[in-house]
Amino acid sequence: MKKKTGAFLWTGFAFYLLCLALLLFQRRLQPEQSFNLIPLRTIRGYLLILGRDDAAAASLLPYAATNFLGNILAFLPLGLFLPLLFPRQRRFWRFMLTAALCIAFVELLQLLSRRGALDVDDLLLNWPGAILGWLLWKLAQRREKR
Repeated sequence: MKKKTGAFLWTGFAFYLLCLALLLFQRRLQPEQSFNLIPLRTIRGYLLILGRDDAAAASLLPYAATNFLGNILAFLPLGLFLPLLFPRQRRFWRFMLTAALCIAFVELLQLLSRRGALDVDDLLLNWPGAILGWLLWKLAQRREKR
């Protein structure tokens, strides 16, 4: 039974990585490289849209909300899969470092491939999503022990 569980997890992880790659790199090639290295610039823009009450803000609200929540939720499965598949990722600090490096690598690939933008705020939103996934894994482990 354990082999089937392992194969199922690896298949799920591969499917997640494929979906993530399609989501992050299935964009048209951008003529110029785009990047933001100023922390909270993009997030502040989203929050300003949420705080405004006019037609322009209302038209941008779905985009801002989708981008904000999507950045958090996109890496939540990483927080579930890594500790399940790699026992060393069950230590919180090790996981946090691995998640940060994975997200930074994705951001760098987006910049180099010109299929997205390197944005430090994506790291600031993706990382808590991965951590939330790890915390959900930890909660499930504690419940399983009871």
